[in-house]
Amino acid sequence: MTHEYIVWGCGHGQNATAILLLMVAMACMGVPVTAQVPSPSIPPESPSPPVTCNFANTSTISSNWCNYNEQSSTESLTLGCKSFLTNSSVPAPSTECCQGFNSIANKSTACICMATFYPPATHNMTRQLELPRLCGLKTDLCGQCPTFLVSRSNATASPYTGRSVASTVGAISLAVVFGLLLVGGIITMIIVFIKKRRAKKNPPGIFEAPPPGGAF
Repeated sequence: MTHEYIVWGCGHGQNATAILLLMVAMACMGVPVTAQVPSPSIPPESPSPPVTCNFANTSTISSNWCNYNEQSSTESLTLGCKSFLTNSSVPAPSTECCQGFNSIANKSTACICMATFYPPATHNMTRQLELPRLCGLKTDLCGQCPTFLVSRSNATASPYTGRSVASTVGAISLAVVFGLLLVGGIITMIIVFIKKRRAKKNPPGIFEAPPPGGAF
């Protein structure tokens, strides 16, 4: 911000030098003398926190937090990261990779946790853990990801390969309906078979027409 300070005034003196007279003249004419006030510096943006933790393979991210459809979306949006994560000659993740990675982070922290700590076996794990920092992710994954963990024995879906709870319930329901129809068909066949057996054992009586003119 700039402030202007204008000095007004005329001085007289018998022993004034030419320079002093010139300065006084400039002041009398209203020539401003400006002083620059330094603007406050903006603190640099805090760097992304490094991922310094890891989780055991006996645990995974619960599908209640990152379901099958969200896992598929994560895979699709991070396809651009594959070259960096599988090829050591690629020096850094691409812009497309980081855009997709941060897009997922804005929607689901749990899915970023799954992608970071439980990637496909073909990914370089060291590079996978570096990816959040290289893409500028501000989320503290080591602090937040443990809240989404479950034991693999209790997990409703395994990462990137599991089936969602909804699809599992749908398959069970379909199996139950098919089973009921099958049982109903078997019962119907048994009933028809029993009726036929009874009909053979007890044939209907032979009907004889009355003679002409009546029975008498």
